[in-house]
Parts: sequence; structure tokens; C-alpha cells
Amino acid sequence: MSTILFNIFCFPADTVNTCLLKSLVPASVIPESSIISSVSWLCVGKCSGNIQLLFLKWLITVFDFIDHKEQIHALYGFFFSFLQDEKMCPYVCHLLYLLTRKENVRPFRVRRLLDLQAKMGMQSHLQALLSLYKLFCPELVTITLPGKMKTYFKNSEGPWKAAINAIRRRSQGNSPLSQPLFLGTAQPQSRKRKWNTQLFIPASSTNRNNLEQDSGKNHVDLYSANKSFPVEQLQTFPQLLENIHHLEFPSQMGSVLTNPLLLHYMNCIKDESVYLRLNYWMGQTLQEECTWCVADNQYEDEFKDFLETVYKTECFLQEGFSSCEEFLYKSLPLWDGFCCRSQILRLVSWIPLGNFSEMKSHLYDPLAQLFFTSSLYFKCSVLESLKELLQNWLNWHVIHLDSASDSQVCSL
Repeated sequence: MSTILFNIFCFPADTVNTCLLKSLVPASVIPESSIISSVSWLCVGKCSGNIQLLFLKWLITVFDFIDHKEQIHALYGFFFSFLQDEKMCPYVCHLLYLLTRKENVRPFRVRRLLDLQAKMGMQSHLQALLSLYKLFCPELVTITLPGKMKTYFKNSEGPWKAAINAIRRRSQGNSPLSQPLFLGTAQPQSRKRKWNTQLFIPASSTNRNNLEQDSGKNHVDLYSANKSFPVEQLQTFPQLLENIHHLEFPSQMGSVLTNPLLLHYMNCIKDESVYLRLNYWMGQTLQEECTWCVADNQYEDEFKDFLETVYKTECFLQEGFSSCEEFLYKSLPLWDGFCCRSQILRLVSWIPLGNFSEMKSHLYDPLAQLFFTSSLYFKCSVLESLKELLQNWLNWHVIHLDSASDSQVCSL
């Protein structure tokens, strides 16, 4: 792979380089050193802007296949400098969104993003990065940003997603390197799971060996110098308690849904950056894989499983996701009332309490059209879902009243 990337950046033939880059599909993990070597050639002036843009799209698509990311994190400032290119800006923002940690948020970077927003207008990719910056350092980002979840980034998966899925399905069960690492769970890999290509992180043999070597060590001592604790090494509840303030979450947040320990963390530590990342990932996945919104989607069973996993996560956290709310509002007018019926109505029961006029037009009206033309069983299912929705709202209201009362007592 290193040789191919080197050829792409060193030779000026755009047509050949485009074909090479589009055919660069990972079967397992990608060495970080290959990415670093490739990035070092971005500024030599031998490859065109189109190739640089295609490389960024490829890097975003294969981000979770990279075995380590510390050196890539060290290039944060280098990638940030490419924001000045208007054509590359959306994809640079996407990559920075995946890389951003609290220490990356600096006043000069906030000023640069605000200047770009003033110049280019309210762009969704700039909003995404500013929203993440504001969660990490609210004192640096004082402007008001839209609170509603939306599709922040353009689809950068291009020609690679289908090829990656085909390779993964073909190699499932054959090679230990091609098997994904479920973070902290012992669940077997599901069959032909197309919808969750980013739900898990492919593990390298090096990572697995490190896990085995470190299993008997004291993780607090191990990470005393480095304050981050990779979730790949989080295996037990005592480890979670010891490292709860030092967890380093994966860049793609889908793996959180299958990890009870990380869900406990989300319940205990209300880290808005975690919710923002998870809602972004979930919104993208729901939009791209919705069975009745995507033509020729052959994976209804897999999509049902995904919706079921999301519902169980909401039950565990005792709150709904804004990305699910947006998905339901957009998709219910197109829903036939049959596809994924049980899962959709369960998700409806966790829609957050909101503006009545908005809920009427996006939720009640589409359900009413189906209600009056459907079977008695469907009518009962809808009523049961709305009853659970009301119960969840009442529970939420009681909990927040108790929290407000406790705050008043403490202030006295």
C-alpha cells in the first residue's frame, strides 16, 4: 500500500492516479506509517488538487482501518491549514471532526473557523466543527449554533464502500485479521451486516497482542503518563471506574452501541461531545441505510437488527437520540406501516418532548393516515407506542423536577 500511495503522489498522471486511488480498498488494517508517508507528499506540488481531494475522501472512508492514530493526531495543525481551500474545506472539516480532542481546541483555530463562516456563510461542515469545539471549550465559542441534528458532511465514501463491504463479506470467518474487534463484548459477528460497516473497529494483530500482554498489568500505572485510556483495553467494570475520566473514545462512535461499559459511562458522565459524535454517526447510518428510503436495499433484516440495537440503547440510557427523532420525522411520511413496524414504533416511544406543532405535522399526522387505513393490530400497536411515549415523558418530567428540587436544597 505504501508503494501505491507513493506512486500516486509522485507522478503527475491524474487519470492513472485516480484509478489507483479508487482501487485502493483495505482488506484488513492500514499501517499508520503508510498514511504519514502519504500525507508528507501532499505539499510537494506534484499531485493535483483533484488527487488531494480524492485522497482526503479515501482517508475519511478508511479512517477506522488505520491501526494507530497518534502520529496522525500530531498532524492536526497540518490538516487544519487546508481549510483555506474552499473545495477541500468540507472534507478537511470532516477529517478534523474525527481527529479533534480537547487539546486541539485553541483560540486561533476558533477565530479561523469564525472567519471562514463569515466569508462562506453558515456551512454545515463548519457548524459541525464549531459545535464540537464549543462542547470541549464553551468559553472559546460564544456564538449560538443550531441545536438540531442535520447531515453535517457530504458523503465521502465514493467508490470504496461497496468494495469494502464485498471484501468483508467474502473474508468473514477466514482470517483473524479481518474480524472486527467488538469493544468489551463477546458477541459473535453477525452475518452480512452491510449497514454497520463503521459500527466496529477492525483490529490488528498488534492490538490483540498488546491486549493480551497488558491484561495482567495495572492500567492506572500504565497510563499515568498518558492521560488517555483506549477503549480497546476496557474489559471490566473496575477498569471503567479506575479510568472513567481518561477514556479515549473511538473516532467513529457506532461501537458504543454494543458496549455495555461505554453505555454505563454515558449514563454517569454526561459528556456532550460523546453524544454529538454518536448522533452524527447514527444520523448518517439511518439516512443511508433506511430500507424504504434507499432503492434496491436488500438488507431489511440487518436494518431491523440495527434499529433494535438503537432502541435497546435508548432504553438503557432512558432517553432518545436526536438523530433518531430526525430520522423518524423525515421517514414516517414515506413509511408503509409494515417494514420494520415493531422497531419503528418502539423508537417512536423515545422521541423527546418537543414543540407540539412540529410533532403534529411530522409524527401524529403520518401515523394518523396509517392508523385509519390499517388493521386492528396496527391500531393497537400505535396506541401502545403512544402510551409508552407519554410514560417516558412523565418519567423525564419527574426526574428533572427531582433534580431541580435537589439543586434548590443544595443552594439553600
